[in-house]
Amino acid sequence: MIKYFLLPLGTFLFILIGSYTRKGKTDNETGAALKVNQLYQQQLDEFYTSILFLDSCIRHDMIEEELKEPFLHMREVFKSCEFLLVYLESDEARRINGANITTNHYHHMTPMEEKPPHGLQVIEDLIYNPEEGTRDELQKEVALLKALIALTIERNKAEFIIHAKDYNITIWDAVRLELFRIESMGITGFDVPESQNSLPETVAALNTLRQVVACYEQVFRKAKLKSRYEEGITLLDAASTFLDTQQDFNTFDRLSFMTDYLHPLSKWSTECISKLGYIYPVNVRPLNNEATYLFDSLIFNSAFFAPDMTPEKIELGKKLFNDPIFSSDGTRSCATCHRSDKGLADGLVKNQSLDGKQLLERNTPSLWNVAYQTKFFYDSKVKRLEMQVLDVIHNPLEMGGDVAVISGQLMNIPEYAALFNTAYNGTVNKSTTANAIASYLRSLKSFNSRFDRYIRGERELLTASEKNGFNIFSGKGKCATCHFAPMFNGLLPPHYKDNESEILGVPAHASTPSVLDKDPGKYATTKLELHKYSFKTVSIRNVELTAPYMHNGVFQTLEEVVEFYEKGGGIGHGISLESQTLPGSKLKLTEQEKKDLISFMKSLTDSPE
Repeated sequence: MIKYFLLPLGTFLFILIGSYTRKGKTDNETGAALKVNQLYQQQLDEFYTSILFLDSCIRHDMIEEELKEPFLHMREVFKSCEFLLVYLESDEARRINGANITTNHYHHMTPMEEKPPHGLQVIEDLIYNPEEGTRDELQKEVALLKALIALTIERNKAEFIIHAKDYNITIWDAVRLELFRIESMGITGFDVPESQNSLPETVAALNTLRQVVACYEQVFRKAKLKSRYEEGITLLDAASTFLDTQQDFNTFDRLSFMTDYLHPLSKWSTECISKLGYIYPVNVRPLNNEATYLFDSLIFNSAFFAPDMTPEKIELGKKLFNDPIFSSDGTRSCATCHRSDKGLADGLVKNQSLDGKQLLERNTPSLWNVAYQTKFFYDSKVKRLEMQVLDVIHNPLEMGGDVAVISGQLMNIPEYAALFNTAYNGTVNKSTTANAIASYLRSLKSFNSRFDRYIRGERELLTASEKNGFNIFSGKGKCATCHFAPMFNGLLPPHYKDNESEILGVPAHASTPSVLDKDPGKYATTKLELHKYSFKTVSIRNVELTAPYMHNGVFQTLEEVVEFYEKGGGIGHGISLESQTLPGSKLKLTEQEKKDLISFMKSLTDSPE
């Protein structure tokens, strides 16, 4: 039953929509949610005040160096309300703290409106890298943020927490996602690339989560879960204490923080949602609601990434994947170019065309974990795996087949007829054939490397070098700001719905690093200057097996790849490329740090069946 509570708070009318739990909504739970909303409102007000103060400092002509302190304070106040702010204001999250890059979500052959970056990351860049004429831009960005947060404050007063059936699950889900956000983005420096203010901001975020949990103390007691409440408070206090012992961004022991503090907290929050009887709204999203932490083997929701998969479809798809019947001359199957001993790549710079007269356009990518992608090909030109399958088969340089024609042939092969009968009730056509192959590809999951097993408790499996390499990858090396955990690809956390692309300035030849490769990347599809030389960020899982590297196979070794990034990508090698999204400055890694970084990447090698 839906219940309406008339709850005076100042002069505002709050309509609280009842919880669909076994025990029903209690006064304690209602009170807890009200306390959280009061806390959130207070934090929003503080955030707005900090914006006003920075605005005042700018108007009083303080130099950029003097603006850093009020800016960093403003960011830390933002982190105190981030967990609900970016959850409830998801449509505005990019204008509050989005990446400092212009975007255009090209869709169905129609370019959409170009969206310039706004928010805290833009403000940080303008303060830390001032140039002539940027002062006016800084004032405009701060004014825009001020107006946006003012509107958010008024909307929160009028609408309470969220338009949802259960406001308590909203709060706890936001807590859980904030822990994931801290792990995948916060401690990597993703949103503070210039100031590297990650540690104080993480403390601010955790302090708020502690306050939120404290709002539910009576709820835990009522549910006879006092020990569970005390456990959460202890874990949050311990995490903040650990952060206080860390010296700086580059030396921060992220791996220990994750395994000893964040993962137990994530597990605790997931279990609390279940123990308190809060039920998620019926929806399908990338993250599995029951997954206990970010590197849980079940972290991704198969219903979102791989709908309607069955063992029968996978069995059929595997046979089709290995059958050369799809090539026009009967000599090449999908497996020809995706070899198990090469990490489901082929080990070549570029494979040959079907007729052997030329090379294919790009390096063959690995197929491991292809299920956890929302865009396909290096240029992200298709959004469904079935479309990728059909594109490759129909490409005259790759396979030169016709799935519609070949499907007709499959109907006359008894073994295939039986398999299609089991998997698709006997329907054999272009659609079911492509879906079968895609189903097999979605089953190719590699998530049990030595690193994964270490994270899950087998602490003897990583060397000191590999552990340090992970900390470099997620910190000083800036790798994790593009290769996001847990897939270490461009799938953007914490919602994991969009695959990012980057402009790196990859050279045409390793011997001439100052000459840019001519492949236009996404531009070939979109014809947007914004996408010229932009390529999808691929996973580094099993990267030890998939040399050579980059879209054109230009680098033969991981050492070459690390050196390319060490020097600042294409810009660092003398290529003039204003649109490069990779910072053009040197990483300043030591030789030992480079070795450790590569050791970590090799710890992601898996040997799944």
